[in-house]
Amino acid sequence: MDDLTLPEVETVRKRIDAAPKEEAKFCLMAAYLFCARASEIIGATNRYDIAHNQTVARGPTGQDVKLETFELGDIKTEAAIFTVRTAKRDGKIRKIALPLEKTFEPWTEPLYNYYLEHGNDKVFPFTRQKAWEYANETFSGLSYPIDKYNQYDPEDPKPKPVKAHNKPFRTHALRHLRATELIETFGFTGFDLSVYGGWTLRSMIGVGSALSRYAHLNWRKYFPKLLKKRF
Repeated sequence: MDDLTLPEVETVRKRIDAAPKEEAKFCLMAAYLFCARASEIIGATNRYDIAHNQTVARGPTGQDVKLETFELGDIKTEAAIFTVRTAKRDGKIRKIALPLEKTFEPWTEPLYNYYLEHGNDKVFPFTRQKAWEYANETFSGLSYPIDKYNQYDPEDPKPKPVKAHNKPFRTHALRHLRATELIETFGFTGFDLSVYGGWTLRSMIGVGSALSRYAHLNWRKYFPKLLKKRF
């Protein structure tokens, strides 16, 4: 029987660190850290996707990051603020704030510097297919669990149950792994996860008020929870 559990975070991070191609490493690093969909990272769309209206490339340029100082009581630390354009929400901007100090997040500074190298250009100027290929190479042999669900066919009113199973670990699994880590390790609430990962407040905590209009910008609410030393 398959082991229906996520890989360990450190296992996945070590795979990313060991990626031989620099653009592969930083692409997967960003996808994981941002809890991002592939289209929020990649900067190019191929002809097929354009013709079938399947993917809008919303990936960042090198200008989509800045440094800010976070202060709260006795806490004073630097944060890198990355701009992410949320897929499935018409590119609505959300801010991903990550601690610059290595003991909290060792990937923030190298990713920040990688952004700066690209200036006004796309940071990841390739298609989702290329990102998928990078994930396929990097995570070969890893899988992630899919819960049981019902599959619906427009021509058959009776749903077909699909058993829980494993799928190969690819870019979307990074989003799932990061969301799980944010909840279990960093104590994120539904509100925090909505702000960070771009889910609607209605889908996460049942809130559909005007609050949701501003939630995506409120990184200072969740940031203190990320100040947890990894070492």
